[in-house]
Amino acid sequence: MANIRTKEASKRWGPSERWFEKGRLYGYGPPYLKVRGLVFYNTDIGDAWFAAHQRRSTSEPANVGARDRP
Repeated sequence: MANIRTKEASKRWGPSERWFEKGRLYGYGPPYLKVRGLVFYNTDIGDAWFAAHQRRSTSEPANVGARDRP
């Protein structure tokens, strides 16, 4: 278990840094921790979040809440 910053999260999981920033603003994306103005993502939680949000087809229904949608 490690905590990484937004830049490392972008490299690890694929979406751009801006996607993570917008996700924090609008309430979608993986959970994060903010300490004294610094944002961290837990790698175990992020791995699980991205695995839970995978789809096989665009016709597959979303099984996530509105807060999880980009």
